[in-house]
Amino acid sequence: MNKLINFHIMAKILIPLTAMYGIWIIISLVISGAGLLLPGSLAYENIISLISLVFFLCLSSLLTSIFIIYAEPELKQRHNFRKILLGLNICLNIALFLFVRKTGHTFSFIYIINTANLLIFAVLLGTWIVTPLKRPAELIPLCVIMSIADLFSVVSGPSAEIAGTIKKYYETGMQGPAPYSDFILIKFVILGIEKPVPVFGLSDWVIITFLAAFSARFAIDDNITGKSLDIMIKEKKIDFYMPVTVLGLMSAIFMAHYLGVFLPALPVIVLFFLVYIMVRYPKTRQLTKADIKLVIISSGIMGGLMMIRYYFI
Repeated sequence: MNKLINFHIMAKILIPLTAMYGIWIIISLVISGAGLLLPGSLAYENIISLISLVFFLCLSSLLTSIFIIYAEPELKQRHNFRKILLGLNICLNIALFLFVRKTGHTFSFIYIINTANLLIFAVLLGTWIVTPLKRPAELIPLCVIMSIADLFSVVSGPSAEIAGTIKKYYETGMQGPAPYSDFILIKFVILGIEKPVPVFGLSDWVIITFLAAFSARFAIDDNITGKSLDIMIKEKKIDFYMPVTVLGLMSAIFMAHYLGVFLPALPVIVLFFLVYIMVRYPKTRQLTKADIKLVIISSGIMGGLMMIRYYFI
């Protein structure tokens, strides 16, 4: 009987995950195939790219809501099983990277599978790291610290190096060995473009999932188009889900494109979310003295490190 129960629970987790892989891969392949049938040069390329971006952001949000509604309630207390799933996910990511690195093949299909895999990784990790939070206001200092750390990383840390490596790789037409950093980028299929296009980093969707899971946990409605996630979880029914964080990500992508600079998306995502929830939900503004001290101290430390790095190193 216990084996039957365990199998039933595992099925409740694995079926949504399999569906997420399948939905992303099938839709991406259909759009990629349709693009091959079109003329080499398309009119209104900017509009097509914009539509593709919005479509795949909506699709990513849908897949995230599928996981949170159907898989996460069963996975929430099964940390060892989550670790196994994360381990398998990482192994697939490394295997795809090694295949491209050793063979030099850069088939679209590989990057479509890898992006699906990265989205699964993001939801597995993002919903897990919300576990330690006990009250809504704890999110505020955490978001401030994450944003400052991301800015520091972009200015003079790993993100700056990754951006330089990726820029060089794509400016040379993806010639030479593929850097591993290329395999932690979320890529969308754009109609009429041969290869999937890198749009944002894995960490950005981890944070979007984290904030979605936070909203579901504390009964906060971050959905600007329909029911809140906590209601969808109770009803076990999907509604159209477009979190305010995706508007932040979209804004960051547009600003980076039109300004022609590498712009960190995480602080923009967090800003949109915090402004939205702090205005609507007073419970998120109930900071303790410890919360305020943490924000001040962490801001001072990271600000000092950035000044040292900028002026003296």
